[in-house]
Amino acid sequence: MDWQNALTKENQSYLVDANMKPVADSMFLNFWWTKKRLTSQDLLKKSRDRAEKLGLNPYNLFAGIDVQADGTSTPVRWDLLPTSTTFLTRR
Repeated sequence: MDWQNALTKENQSYLVDANMKPVADSMFLNFWWTKKRLTSQDLLKKSRDRAEKLGLNPYNLFAGIDVQADGTSTPVRWDLLPTSTTFLTRR
């Protein structure tokens, strides 16, 4: 298994088939998008863009944050989340 840490052409088949028909309602992305070696790749933005290109609601992609790998000392990259954006939740 090769974790993608984003919605990519390699794993989009978990959401849509070859005819772009939905096969799932949502996807949970791996939380490694916060790792230093990956942050410059804009994985969440690219995931949103790919979802929109596929005709999927990007709010059906869920990205986690690892907050307990090192117990209460686990650093969280809050700086990776935009501060000037109004975030919406689905009802």
